[in-house]
Amino acid sequence: MQSCEKGPSLRERAAALFHKKESGSAVPGRRRKKWGIVAAVAVVLAAAVILPRLGGANAAANAVSPLDVTTLAPTQLQRTVSTTGTVESAKSVLVYSTQSYAVQEILVEVGDYVEEGQLMAKLDDGVILDQIESQEAAQAAASSASSAAIAAAEHNYQQYKEALDAGLNSSILNAESSVSTAYDNYVTAYNTYERFRADLAAGTNSAIRNAQSALDAAEDAYTSAQKTYDRYAESLDEGDNATIMNQEQALRTAERSLEAAEEAYDSAQDAYDAARERAEEAQTSHDEAQTKVNTAQQTLQTAESEVARLEALVAADPENADLQAQLDAAKAQESQARTDLSQAESEETQTALTLAVLQTARDSAKSQVTTAERTLDEAEEAYDTAKTQYRSALDSADDTLEDYADAVDTAYESYLDAQVSLESAQADAQETLADYADRLDAAYEAYESAQAGLASTETAAQNQLQSYKDNLNSAYANADTGTSDVSLRQLRADLEGTEITAPAAGTVTAVYAEVGSSGAGLLFVIEDVENLVVATSVKDYDVASISTGMAVDIQSDSTGDSVYDGEVTSIAPTATKNAAGATDTTGDISFATDVAVTSEDTGLRIGMSVELDFVLEEDPDALAVPYDAVYENSQGQTCLLVLEEGEDGALLLTEMPVETGLETDLDIAVTGEGIGEGTSVVTDPERYLPLLGREVVLETAGEAG
Repeated sequence: MQSCEKGPSLRERAAALFHKKESGSAVPGRRRKKWGIVAAVAVVLAAAVILPRLGGANAAANAVSPLDVTTLAPTQLQRTVSTTGTVESAKSVLVYSTQSYAVQEILVEVGDYVEEGQLMAKLDDGVILDQIESQEAAQAAASSASSAAIAAAEHNYQQYKEALDAGLNSSILNAESSVSTAYDNYVTAYNTYERFRADLAAGTNSAIRNAQSALDAAEDAYTSAQKTYDRYAESLDEGDNATIMNQEQALRTAERSLEAAEEAYDSAQDAYDAARERAEEAQTSHDEAQTKVNTAQQTLQTAESEVARLEALVAADPENADLQAQLDAAKAQESQARTDLSQAESEETQTALTLAVLQTARDSAKSQVTTAERTLDEAEEAYDTAKTQYRSALDSADDTLEDYADAVDTAYESYLDAQVSLESAQADAQETLADYADRLDAAYEAYESAQAGLASTETAAQNQLQSYKDNLNSAYANADTGTSDVSLRQLRADLEGTEITAPAAGTVTAVYAEVGSSGAGLLFVIEDVENLVVATSVKDYDVASISTGMAVDIQSDSTGDSVYDGEVTSIAPTATKNAAGATDTTGDISFATDVAVTSEDTGLRIGMSVELDFVLEEDPDALAVPYDAVYENSQGQTCLLVLEEGEDGALLLTEMPVETGLETDLDIAVTGEGIGEGTSVVTDPERYLPLLGREVVLETAGEAG
């Protein structure tokens, strides 16, 4: 491990700083035909050169063959998968007989409907009846004791044999269960061993991977811790530690802010002193103006009183010219007094306004002094805080460097521990693998032992069955009626077999029995002719698109153009097998599929060959055009070339953008503005594109030919 030497203290770097302050962000589906601008221009130029040389009138040059025009009309458009199949009954029953006696009577014929249990034919039972009568007479004379012995022996034999045949023998079942359990244990042990071995080989064992991951993480942590220590020590050595630099900058900023606050306070105090002096001077001026107003008011009152007195005298002596002259002089003095009062009041108002403004300025200056004083206090406090924080940053840097050194030591110790853990996990994994191998060997030995036990048990069971059979044979040998008893039961069973009855209700579709011929083998076929299905197969490349419940169209050459409804009822989960039970690869791989005929009164008959169309997608009222009628213009739009009739009745060849829909092998559904029932569409646009935008005419029958 690298040694972690602490860097020099940073306090010396701060000494000068402290001393300084303290001292002083196409159309889907198949590819459309596309003619670019250059190609279109070339075609137009070629048409401009060639068409005039063809001779004939301009109408002939601009003629459109009616064979190249189709009129849109709603049509049913379907996308289908086609195949063939054979009509079968939904339910078919084969009627067999194991009796070889001659057919005596046939009671049904093809087309008859039969109920379950109904008698269909009768075989000749005369010989059997005679044999039964003879056997019954012989059996009557047999000893009852011998019969009881036979019955007991037969019961033991049959009971043991039936249990053995049905797989219910308890000893064998227990042995088989032991084999199954041993095999399951062996498979489990094998899978456990192989998975563990494979994990070790592939390096995916969880314990080892976790230990390795822990070691890698510990190594990364140690490397990271060492790098962190080195970077931090280097930043301290080179003086570029961000925290200290920020605190140092903050201290310098606080110092400048304090100096600015002191200057601002001095300036605010000077401004306040000046504003206070101006306000005091304005107060003196205002007081003087108020005195003038008072004096002017008194003068005006005196003048008004004198005018009133003289007016009374003049009124008493109107002819007195001297009084009239005095009155005129008094009125002049009154007018002058009013003028003086107005001037004094105006001066008083002006001084009041000036006083208010200067008082406001004084108060504002006082507020600014208070604010500046508060700012100065805050700046002094901020400066003291910055000094404290800077000293704290220096102390913290020393502590952090020590912590990083401790972290390196701790990470290295964790790395050594992780190495030990990995080695331990690897050793444990090898021990576990050896243990799994021992368990696998033990499980295989137990499986072989269980197989040997099963074989021994099966042999013992067969020996026991043979013992019961020997006892039965001995009982028969000791009884005169033993053989006849067995024979009588067989004869009675054969007698029941001479009456051929219908195992299920349905229509007789085949009669193979003939009167006088042997009754052994297939005699009749009964089928449900009302509920029909079509047996078919679907190729492997189509089966993914077919699903049960899908609609199917059914046609047959035997029923003309009629189309009947069908529905997929089942799809085989696996491909068709060959006689060996393997997938048949001699031809196309296919999957057996059944289609129920849902239409009624179809005229379809069992055995008919039919054609099937599985309806994958359908549009019952589509406006469809031949596939080649759709093209892509130079702007990338999907278009049709359409014949439009103008107001003068002339036909104009127009390009209409469209959107395409359902596609079949030949046609494609289209929609768009101006596209509807009755629209005339050119089916060979490539031929007529040079005439786009021109008036055209439809060729007559003779011209078209």
